Amino acid sequence: MRRPWILVSAFAALTLRCFVSPTSLGKPRTVRVSTAARTSQWRAALEGILRSGRSAEKQWQMFCTEEWTGKTQQPDLAPENYSVPALRRFVSAFQQGYRRLSPGALLLEAAEAEPTGRFTMAMEHYCASMYGKKDVLLHESDDLLGFLTSLADAFLAKKKVVPQRLVRVTGDLFGSERLQEILEEFPHLKEELHDDVRPVLEAADAGDAEAALREVAANVFCENPSAAVLQNLKMLGRPSPYQDTEDSLGATGLQELCPELEAELRPCAWRLLGRSSAGHAKEVLRIFRETATSDLDQSAYLISLLTQRLRPRRKQSWVRNTDRPLGDDGLKQLLREFPQLQEMCEADVLTAIALTDAADAEKDPMASVAASMALELGCDVRLAASALNICEGHPPTAAKVIRDGLANPTEPYAEGLAPGPCHGDAVFRHPWVQALLATARVRVRQALDEQPGRPDDKWLICIRTYGRPGVRCQQSELHRFLHSVFGKGEAGLLERKLRSANLGLPDLRKLARNPAHKFHDDLKQAGVKNLQVKTAKMLAEKALQPREIWEKKLRSAEKGLRQLTLAALELALGPEAYKHCLIFVSHTDDAWISGAYSAALAGTKWEGRLVVGVQGAHLQVRFMEEASPLGSHIVVMDDNIEKLIVEIPDDAVVAEQKAAGIIECYARSLKREDCISPLWGTGLTTVEESDLMCFLRGVCPEIAKKTLDVEKILRKAKVTSLVAFKTLPAQRMDTVLTAIGLSKRKRKRCHEAAAGDTDEYSKMPPRLLALPSKKAKKCSADTEPELSELVKHAGREMRKRGLHLWGVNPSRNHFFLRSSGDDLRKRAAKTGVFQDYSQRLGLVYGAWFGFRVTHERRFYTRTGQIKDDVERTLRYWHADKGVLRFMRYGADKQSYKPGRFSSRKGGISANSSHEEHTNEAQAATRALVNEFAAYVRLPKAKERSSCGLVWHAAEAVST
Repeated sequence: MRRPWILVSAFAALTLRCFVSPTSLGKPRTVRVSTAARTSQWRAALEGILRSGRSAEKQWQMFCTEEWTGKTQQPDLAPENYSVPALRRFVSAFQQGYRRLSPGALLLEAAEAEPTGRFTMAMEHYCASMYGKKDVLLHESDDLLGFLTSLADAFLAKKKVVPQRLVRVTGDLFGSERLQEILEEFPHLKEELHDDVRPVLEAADAGDAEAALREVAANVFCENPSAAVLQNLKMLGRPSPYQDTEDSLGATGLQELCPELEAELRPCAWRLLGRSSAGHAKEVLRIFRETATSDLDQSAYLISLLTQRLRPRRKQSWVRNTDRPLGDDGLKQLLREFPQLQEMCEADVLTAIALTDAADAEKDPMASVAASMALELGCDVRLAASALNICEGHPPTAAKVIRDGLANPTEPYAEGLAPGPCHGDAVFRHPWVQALLATARVRVRQALDEQPGRPDDKWLICIRTYGRPGVRCQQSELHRFLHSVFGKGEAGLLERKLRSANLGLPDLRKLARNPAHKFHDDLKQAGVKNLQVKTAKMLAEKALQPREIWEKKLRSAEKGLRQLTLAALELALGPEAYKHCLIFVSHTDDAWISGAYSAALAGTKWEGRLVVGVQGAHLQVRFMEEASPLGSHIVVMDDNIEKLIVEIPDDAVVAEQKAAGIIECYARSLKREDCISPLWGTGLTTVEESDLMCFLRGVCPEIAKKTLDVEKILRKAKVTSLVAFKTLPAQRMDTVLTAIGLSKRKRKRCHEAAAGDTDEYSKMPPRLLALPSKKAKKCSADTEPELSELVKHAGREMRKRGLHLWGVNPSRNHFFLRSSGDDLRKRAAKTGVFQDYSQRLGLVYGAWFGFRVTHERRFYTRTGQIKDDVERTLRYWHADKGVLRFMRYGADKQSYKPGRFSSRKGGISANSSHEEHTNEAQAATRALVNEFAAYVRLPKAKERSSCGLVWHAAEAVST
């Protein structure tokens, strides 16, 4: 049996990487050992059993009892159950890489053969003589039981001994590869791990996992852990304090650790509790209450948990695994879930929460100063830290900036808002706005970092809102109904009467089915007194009306951000929409100052997504840009969008909508699960243009007009890539170019460019080609929502073409949207090129647009907020000579006419009057015509214009 094993070991030595075992004396036979094999632990247990003599069975029983403590699914390891079938099941599970079964496998094999331990000693001597001071490598595919049986046969026949160590190789790595996975899962550990930890973990690949564990624990925890710490960690099945296992630490782990580690637990409590699972949170709190001896101890203990070992990258609730930072909002949620914390240490917890929002005091000496300043001023710690930063660390100056900003929020706008080249600059130089901007930068960066994927594909929707919390929509259905039918005073009085009689809207509807005179009598009998007959009659009539009728009256005055844009985004992106969004409110907004926004978003996933910005729609966009990293992709949306819509290319779906009585049948709302390809019904599918076509278009631009013919010629000639084209013989290349229809001069130019002499013509971005397909797909998107695909597509096209602004159709008319879709489908069928956007000069609608962050002052709005989308379009067009407008898509603001003043509208109409709105719009229009006369003009008499200006015909940027 010796020869096969030697061959297997030799083959493994050629295929696996070399390692150096900390305990081997000679050069190891194997070239790689997985750290999942805890060989030193096996060997120590073997030696302990062998020394015990006749008490080996008792020692073995104690070892198994300690090894398998906990609620796991391992087989019963009691000595009376050491049967061959149980052993085989055990080994089978071990060979499948079951993490918790590896430490005792070899010992069980030996105990099955001879519980006294003599067989184990014999195997050790046998391998020592057969293999010398070497390690023997066991792969997952090897039959461990069969190998041990062969060793036993060889021992009985030849009286030889077993190898010094049996090292098990599984797919469950612990060393450097496992460390890399852990660091990817927990990036904050890169800064916490000491420099000497990584080499030790890599040394664990040599088989000495226990030494690696000891070094990791010693370097990660504050003090060197005792033997009890290491033993408990190993018993919990956690080779590294940061390696997650199926048996999460949680309550079970704390119950096992607390008795031995009461003195050592507090310094590392945050790290341990950070691994607690959501299901164990209440049990963890129960253990804390039982172990603490007094309320004072409980308070001090919780403070230590929240502050001593906290890192800024782990600012999460210490009892729940969430993506939401703790902060003030998180504290409120925490106290709602665990009211006992309020009784235990209200003041101390508030102090601790303030400290958690600051940076680590060891790395940032100003963290404690910012925390104390935030407590004193009643503001967010991040804002206090930002104020300290802009004031060069001078606390009195920073405190004055915050006090003045909170007391006089309109002070930054006292000057510097006159139309002109410096409009708004003074606002952004103000210290209070700079502090807000520094705080917003941290929040935007965090929101972008939380998104997976490549940096170029990341994007962020920034919703600008003012005066639209919509708190009344959080009220009861009865409240909304009464306020839609009656005036404010009468509705309030009637609501109090109905509530005192315990009547709701369903009760009113039930009673209203009776005759009018009986309805009045029924209300009296129910306890509603002093109700006029006229009021009762109106109440009965309105209560029987469909809800949609009286809900419409709530749209402009009652519905808020949560029921408008946020609801549209949740419909388009799904329940995880909040991860791609931030809500920018103005620090001067009364709804923000009063806490109405926080009340409207409380208890939702949008809680904690608020960012405090500046006043003015145009200045808020500038604030968003300056708060965002250079080159990032930002999408801006208004707060009053009812639906995000797209045209329907499928006539069958249009017919279904008509049959259902839907008036706007040619458009649909963007939904996460719905998607229809814009080319559906044409028999075409999109394919990215080859590099050869890009090359030919760059050398000879006229080829773009006959894309379909050129593609057919190239496919017929079997030349479909630039590499294949450049390798063609000169005569063959000339034949292909002649078939395309190029003149002798242009063929010469292509020859030179292919040879690399003139390649400046070949730098053309690839287009999407519309080619015939027998299996055209109805949905062009893969798995992502259509809105996400649109934003990513716009970002890629901006980067390809060197543009920085994109938008959607300024009209919500479903006929216009369908007409735009029909035009692009006809163009695709005619030219063979699919381009789902327009590059002609036109309004980039301010309710929904995106831009690439440049931090260039030439793009900022200088004429005010009324015409900011018109001015933004002109400035980007003037600089880039192009914009992208996806005309199939639109934003439905049916109840909110864009650009028009309304005293109950909110947004740009808030804190303004009709006269001020009109004067600012006229002044901005004149200024834009004077500055950009080459692109726009004033409309003539009776000439229609949607934005007060007429766009000059402008050619699109050449593609």
